Amino acid sequence: MSLCIKHFEEDTDVVNYSKKNNIFDVTSLNEPGTSQLIAWLLDPKESHTLGNAFLKTFIREVNHALKNNAFPGSARLTAEDLKSATILTEQNIRQGEKTGRLDILIVNDKTCIVIENKFGSKEHNNQLSFYKKYFSNARKNKLEKTFFVYLDINMNMYEMEKTAKMGWIPLDYSWISEFLSEHKKYIKEHKIKYILESFYSSVTDESNLDNCIDRLCHRHAELIERIRDISGNSITDFISKKKDFDISLYNIYIKYKFLFDKLIKRYKYINEIKIVDKINNLHPQEKNGLTCYIQKNSCIFTSKRISDHSDENDTYWPVYIKISLCENNTYSVYLYVYTADIRKHKRKSDMLLDVIKNITNNPSFSFNAWNTYRIMSSSEISSRRLTPVFEKQWNALLTMQKLFLG
Repeated sequence: MSLCIKHFEEDTDVVNYSKKNNIFDVTSLNEPGTSQLIAWLLDPKESHTLGNAFLKTFIREVNHALKNNAFPGSARLTAEDLKSATILTEQNIRQGEKTGRLDILIVNDKTCIVIENKFGSKEHNNQLSFYKKYFSNARKNKLEKTFFVYLDINMNMYEMEKTAKMGWIPLDYSWISEFLSEHKKYIKEHKIKYILESFYSSVTDESNLDNCIDRLCHRHAELIERIRDISGNSITDFISKKKDFDISLYNIYIKYKFLFDKLIKRYKYINEIKIVDKINNLHPQEKNGLTCYIQKNSCIFTSKRISDHSDENDTYWPVYIKISLCENNTYSVYLYVYTADIRKHKRKSDMLLDVIKNITNNPSFSFNAWNTYRIMSSSEISSRRLTPVFEKQWNALLTMQKLFLG
């Protein structure tokens, strides 16, 4: 185990994220902490001296997301809507036997904004549907406008589409990072400047850490498993059960607690991480050509060119492959096409239709009211057959990529 610890401490990714110089690396900035900071910045009357600059940026981003995600019949958010609004954090709600806690709530007589903030965690226990149901009942005859905003530091375009389908306005943290980068230099009050610089550093580090967390899980699986087993213990366990307690292992956990807590959460996706590694080995010379999103029991892949294009244009991934874990160590592999954007252009839409007919060998294939189509599928695939099945769908993805990027 001492060798595992040595390799971990010498890992370049660990070295890069273990020596920081802002207060939140000592106190561990978590989800409630970021919610409080965002609420503080949203309030023009607070001590940050930025006035309504952050609030105006938030309103702009909400309206931009509403437009991009085509929320039917949704009114736009205005500064007037939030006049004399109260901004609260960590507000408990109850409906019947079910309870929840709202990360950020902005409310006045006519407007209500619910912000679900995710900083290193993910939605759980059907939170989003519960919150919408709660407010659909509570707001009757009371509020003219209600907005549900899902704010996630590590959200990608696939997750944005999923969130929007649930009726939530999807936002990532990029606009917060850009705002802090631009405005922190104008702050003259030293303490406030330090808070904003520390917050900016934490947001940037969290985003960057997400890019290497899977690598660390894969490299240090044995150590993470051992740390996971003792992470729930306390130093009193060492005092009372010295023979059964590995104090050296506990010390390394405490030293890198901010990192191990993230690794332990992510490690539950180790099987999915192994799939990504297996797929990446298909194209070692173009490892950066793949972009992947991991969720429980599945991985979503597209090309880096498509991912970059979608990020630049604030659109969903138009074509992607989903690999799902199934029973008996088998997999399902599906190729999906999202057509809403390309169907706005008749010539390209007709060309895509011809390509899909050729790929599916189905001359009668046609678009209907749906936006997303599964055009290739393979089920109960063994581990041995996974890579050739993926390769076939990947080649089809690259064929369609030309249309979406052209």
